[in-house]
Amino acid sequence: YEDTRIYGIYDHIKLTYDCQTNGGNEPNHTINKDSGELIDLTRVCTKEGFKFIGWAKNPTDTVKMESFIMPDEDTTIYGIYEPKDICRA
Repeated sequence: YEDTRIYGIYDHIKLTYDCQTNGGNEPNHTINKDSGELIDLTRVCTKEGFKFIGWAKNPTDTVKMESFIMPDEDTTIYGIYEPKDICRA
């Protein structure tokens, strides 16, 4: 009998933090994650004249996600913003 080696094939799933679609200033950031992994939503983006609210599954959402579990496919989450309050006397 000969020694046999078996190698697993593992594909990373990509998560993209998209700061730009809704007008943010930072470049998008893509990382590899595992399916079922809890995603860190503390990353922050900036947009001049706006306050960063959080991350959403769709670019048109206006409510941030409180948590996000990585699905089993490449995924993009979108930075969402609201106008800053500007008070002038």
